[in-house]
Amino acid sequence: MGFYVQGNITGRISFQRAVLAQVKKALPETKQSWAIEPLQRDVLLKRSPFSKYLLYGDRNVGVTVLPAATVRNVMLGAKILTRLHGDDCAGGRPFHEFFVNDLIGDWWGDQEGPVFDLRNNALTDFAVRWLFTVSISTATPPRG
Repeated sequence: MGFYVQGNITGRISFQRAVLAQVKKALPETKQSWAIEPLQRDVLLKRSPFSKYLLYGDRNVGVTVLPAATVRNVMLGAKILTRLHGDDCAGGRPFHEFFVNDLIGDWWGDQEGPVFDLRNNALTDFAVRWLFTVSISTATPPRG
């Protein structure tokens, strides 16, 4: 999954940001445990240090967003090879906080580079099935 945010506030500021995310559904036997593939995680981080994991379980758990670098560090520190548990997600944020505060409000993400290839699905080692585009702009109001 990818997020692309572009902003153009006429005469003030212009920006674009892109964030890659890997979506993981909780394992069937649990509400808060996710299978993490180390190779996939490393490819995600190679593409962008701003990459995220979107971890979801049942309705009561919601979606937690964790930086991929945090997932890697937790797995290495705890010597976990392929599974992340709910207790390991203490540094995560609910999806709505990530989306409004981090992605749009703080402009998290890459400003340039190969991660922008996600807009035309040209990433060779990371397939992006879904791309969410957010455009923020101002229009000059009509005079008269």
